[in-house]
Amino acid sequence: LSLLRGWLMLAEATIIIHAMNTLLDKGIGCLSVHDCLIVPKVNTEDAKQAFYSAYGQFHRKRPLLSVE
Repeated sequence: LSLLRGWLMLAEATIIIHAMNTLLDKGIGCLSVHDCLIVPKVNTEDAKQAFYSAYGQFHRKRPLLSVE
């Protein structure tokens, strides 16, 4: 069980870092909070696409995202 937990934590961290790097490469500042990214409102779609790209890179099912 702890091995699975560790794998899930690593997978989540890798996906978040990938999404953040995608945004930062575009000059979009962002902050990570748990499994979320905080971006300027005008960059909401960029952040969603960064998440979709990150999940795709790691062969994961496309997530359902919400924006608040």
